[in-house]
Amino acid sequence: MISRTILRAFNSVQQQQTRRCVSTIKPFYVADSTATGAGRVGFVKGTEGFATEMGLPKELKGYASCFLGAVHAAAAKLKVAIPKDTSVNVKAALGNIETNGTGFGLAVEITTSFPGLDKAKAREIVDIAHNEICPYSKATRNNIVVDINVGN
Repeated sequence: MISRTILRAFNSVQQQQTRRCVSTIKPFYVADSTATGAGRVGFVKGTEGFATEMGLPKELKGYASCFLGAVHAAAAKLKVAIPKDTSVNVKAALGNIETNGTGFGLAVEITTSFPGLDKAKAREIVDIAHNEICPYSKATRNNIVVDINVGN
């Protein structure tokens, strides 16, 4: 049986690690949730009041929203007006890792559309969005395959 002193020490270390992780940035939003149960058939509850049964990670849809925000920030940085109907489509795939047949992996395909904008300028905007701004892109860099297509 684990003593209460050891548990307190363990919890203290966990809290310090969490604080250290969040303190490396100046957060304007922090999501805090706890999952229980058996993996994908469990339950997740967040401190903001949401609670839901778990399934496949539909939160991968957030990449499209985040990347579009990064595209707008990159365009502003370059002082380029982008079309109002600029769009980002992200296909995020979760599947078995083919190299060894065990475990799971992610792959992402990002397709952007800038109707009427010069394709070279669109590529420059997307490269800045992906390489400098988007938190999802930074988090996945060198961890998963991310293919980016720039369309008009």
